[in-house]
Amino acid sequence: MTMLSPAAEKVARRLDEEAKSKDDAWQIPAAEAAAIHQIVLATGCRSVLEIGVSYGFSTLHLAHAVRLNKGTMHAIDASEKKISAARANLNEAGVIDIVSLHLGRAQDVLRSLVPRMPFDCLFIDAVKDECFDYLSAAWPRLAENCIILTDNTSTHPEELKPFLEHLRSHREVIASHTIDIGNGFELSIRRTGRPQKREPLHQAWSMG
Repeated sequence: MTMLSPAAEKVARRLDEEAKSKDDAWQIPAAEAAAIHQIVLATGCRSVLEIGVSYGFSTLHLAHAVRLNKGTMHAIDASEKKISAARANLNEAGVIDIVSLHLGRAQDVLRSLVPRMPFDCLFIDAVKDECFDYLSAAWPRLAENCIILTDNTSTHPEELKPFLEHLRSHREVIASHTIDIGNGFELSIRRTGRPQKREPLHQAWSMG
């Protein structure tokens, strides 16, 4: 269950239905969209970076949660067609005013992107073998306490295995676990500035 506005809910339902007949609608399932919406909302994230927009389905859910938290977000995609379509969809959903859309490779865009606040949430849902590059480019712009969400852990387990092992062993990632909803996604919690130890997810959850 999400807390989408009527306008956002209408667009979300349309995009979910259209995805069934679009070969290039690489978007997360509705159940996963609801889950990441709730995670962002519950953790109070106010500065979100999304890598991989497609037609804006996940962007819509992230943006709505960020709006409720009184924040903003940036979203990057390499497809001009999809950025254009996402802009129209987000406008119809009433959240375009808090979303900055960027066309290009995330690695290139992030070189010059300076957010108003460090990103306290990173959602990665793009080319799987470029995840290391995405994380490396985004890392200097992440908040000391933030969450990292990586899509497709169930649908692309072999492609993501090295990346997930990296996250789970990183000295600044205190907890990282797969959530078996939708495509499956990894929820990782990064914290700096305190003694680093591996914590169960339920203990690491508080962002304070």
